[in-house]
Amino acid sequence: RMERWNGKVAIVTGASAGIGAAIAQNLVKQGMIVAGFARRVEKIKEIADCLKDSSDKLHAVECDVTKEESVAVAFAWVKDNLGPISVLVNSAGITKESSLIDGTLEDWRSVFDVNVLGLCLCTREAVRMMREMADEDAIVIHVNSLTAERVPFVPGFSVYPASKRAITGLAMTLRHELAGTRIRVTVRHFINETTNLFNYIISVICRHIMNTLTNKIAFVTGACSGIDKAVTKKLVSEGLKTIDINLLDLSIKKILEIDNGWIINVNDVCGLKLLPLASDRPLFPAYAASKSALIALSECLRLELAQNEPNIKVTNLCPGLVETELNQQWLKENSRLALKPKDVADAILYSLQTPENVLIKDFIITPIREIN
Repeated sequence: RMERWNGKVAIVTGASAGIGAAIAQNLVKQGMIVAGFARRVEKIKEIADCLKDSSDKLHAVECDVTKEESVAVAFAWVKDNLGPISVLVNSAGITKESSLIDGTLEDWRSVFDVNVLGLCLCTREAVRMMREMADEDAIVIHVNSLTAERVPFVPGFSVYPASKRAITGLAMTLRHELAGTRIRVTVRHFINETTNLFNYIISVICRHIMNTLTNKIAFVTGACSGIDKAVTKKLVSEGLKTIDINLLDLSIKKILEIDNGWIINVNDVCGLKLLPLASDRPLFPAYAASKSALIALSECLRLELAQNEPNIKVTNLCPGLVETELNQQWLKENSRLALKPKDVADAILYSLQTPENVLIKDFIITPIREIN
């Protein structure tokens, strides 16, 4: 929860507007000391002046992320004046209307300089400082776009989706390099810039949202053991009434009888990619195939409901290896750490706390030490 970050230092790039500005403000409200990096420092100062009783916690730092010297100077200022960094949010990003057929090298390069190379420069400087505090938790967050996963038909997008896809690859590489440390790496994919998305950056309990779910009915399949048992306990502790059922279509029919609802399919990361548990034996192919099918079914269901029942959400939750009765023998053969059933339950609760106009469509959670 946010208490452990209280009084810690965070750097937010692109903090003068959009998502970056919203993140900087929310971090300050949660008790963090924030250095907002941007070329337009006057915009950050205006934001700081609007923060009641917290204006001294948001510091405007001039920084052009495309220039190595500017980045180095900005990070040095933070270290000398605010202290060691615990959180880096790479939010700076641009797009240029261009094309791959008729575009100019200047336009393409400007996008990659900010979205990719600027992110690399800031990440390098932040990690250097974070590693000096080996016994402290730290986190690097890349604010990305859904265009990294699915490229929409938008004239003029040019190299922008490619730059965002590169961020996904950079995060995976950084995660590998930082394995064994207490520095986490997270990527958040957003559709567009709004001002209320910080709750997807660092988890904060939205009690006012959970209060609206009190005394609501939740259908949980297979609730007698493992993940589903943990989910049931968590939902009950939050005031929901749970019913154990065995048929998914029954729960859908019940939800369709009300004005709004949420269907959460607990899947597996092997539905996204077949991961070997041992060098000589992959995961059972039939199991992986069933989980891949569940991803497609979840998306088909979401699209059908979006047309007829827009207030019913569908989330596809894909956890990594989880300690359950089904995989005890696998755990003996696999050295990577596993999630607890409670972790999956917490992820579901996290989803339920999102605002009504927001959907976490695909939710992937893995152990912090996981490499694959």
